Amino acid sequence: MTSNSPYTEAWLVGPKETKFYTRTYLPRDVPLRAAIVFVHGLGEHIGRYEHFHPSVAEKGIAVFAYDQRGFGRTALDEQKTKGSSIGKTSWNDQMDDISWALDTVSSQYDTVPLFLMGHSMVSF
Repeated sequence: MTSNSPYTEAWLVGPKETKFYTRTYLPRDVPLRAAIVFVHGLGEHIGRYEHFHPSVAEKGIAVFAYDQRGFGRTALDEQKTKGSSIGKTSWNDQMDDISWALDTVSSQYDTVPLFLMGHSMVSF
């Protein structure tokens, strides 16, 4: 990440000791008004949304996004959890992971409303 990057990236440990690749987009020139946990769709990764997430942050909304279990860098990167692989996930694991993400964000931004936003397989 460069100092001009619109996001910070991190590897965070979630359910079942899985290491998740994450990106957080924060408002820079406006007050924080809300926070979103964004969950990408089937066969995707969070990098696909790097044109959209900065525009949300510009409106005063923090965006926390992660490559889901079995997808993106969480499944393929050299820092991935041992045993992780592309497509290796389950409905129960995904629900636990979303709960973890919501808890993670709500503990960091507990003074603003929190929303869940998903695409494709997550937009229930």
